[in-house]
Amino acid sequence: SRVYINGEVSDIPEYKEFLRLAEDKLIVADKNSDIDLSSGKIDFINLGGYKDSNDNSLVFKFVYGGNSILFTGDAPIKIEEDLINSGVDMKVDILKVGHHGSKNSTSEEFLRAVSPGLAIISVGENNYGHPSYRVIKNLENANIKYKRIDEEGDIVINFQ
Repeated sequence: SRVYINGEVSDIPEYKEFLRLAEDKLIVADKNSDIDLSSGKIDFINLGGYKDSNDNSLVFKFVYGGNSILFTGDAPIKIEEDLINSGVDMKVDILKVGHHGSKNSTSEEFLRAVSPGLAIISVGENNYGHPSYRVIKNLENANIKYKRIDEEGDIVINFQ
């Protein structure tokens, strides 16, 4: 097994422990780290090179048998804009909503560019107000169905 990271350095004790535990499996991912799978692929589309750690979140598209999911990590709106402007095809069937539904991600423009049929908000009980009302309204205004892990528990996607 392999663990893909963005290569950032951090003094956070939990992150240091994570790196220690995964040390022999670590791969620093970039746009050239695409992974070919027997029935699909993972395309890394993050641009990298930013100063803020959320800006450098790994963003990748998982394609499997004609179905696709976009994972955006904690990438904020300014990174969404950079991705839109990069010309990368981001249309997907499913979007894993950025930054747990934070008000700093999942803009209307990004939703238009991604155009998912379903969005999944990976969020639990928190003190940050995630998911934000703005993100929920953006999804509803774009007629995108969404599921929330805090309301539904584990969400299983079966591709046919």
